[in-house]
Amino acid sequence: VNSIMWHSLNGMKKASKFRLEFIHKLAQIIDRAYCVIASDADIMAHTLKFIRDITTKPIVLHANEYKQILPQIVNIYEDKTDLINEMEREMRTAYNLMKLNMPVTRTFFCCSDRKGRFEQENAEPLIRRCGFENCLKYTCEEGNKMSLNNCTRLWVHKFVFTSPSIVYGIDCNVENMRVFGVYYGGTINARQCCQQLARIRKPVDINLYIDPDAQPSQCFISIEDAQQYFEEFLRAH
Repeated sequence: VNSIMWHSLNGMKKASKFRLEFIHKLAQIIDRAYCVIASDADIMAHTLKFIRDITTKPIVLHANEYKQILPQIVNIYEDKTDLINEMEREMRTAYNLMKLNMPVTRTFFCCSDRKGRFEQENAEPLIRRCGFENCLKYTCEEGNKMSLNNCTRLWVHKFVFTSPSIVYGIDCNVENMRVFGVYYGGTINARQCCQQLARIRKPVDINLYIDPDAQPSQCFISIEDAQQYFEEFLRAH
């Protein structure tokens, strides 16, 4: 449910032209259905309010109180260079092992809430410096999206870099994969960042850099709020 609502925040030019149409069609689908079952691991109060604002159907909320405690260590980096150097060490280690025809024991998944800045400051410099062919990059413009359906098999021994084009819907069970997150703020919210990091189901550890100047993302509290936002966006573009 959260992902449906947050897709309406997509700032890409092609998608933004159809946002109001998308919201109205969603309301029609809900109203025409006999029953709608919506599920989410982290449903938010304003998501429920958003749904209540677009339908007259009664809404029943069933909350699961189970809380899982994960054993993985979370490392917070104050200096982005330290995090990048750590990723480079992992890539060079894997490259040296492959040259010796030895098995690669560990790779990583690196994600971010920005595309341009992430590519410029992180993904591209690492790929150029290491010259490592076992790198995959997913953005709105790059990457084989069909491969995501079988990422557990295709991401083995791969170093994966992704923009916010991957947030939900990927279930990767690759063993011995580290997770790195580089966040600048303003594109996806904190819960979406957590969803992005959680695409790797069995991480060795989680390593984060959060830009000190990060700003919160746009948040809708009602359908009127969403409509006003996108009308202003379309007028500006």
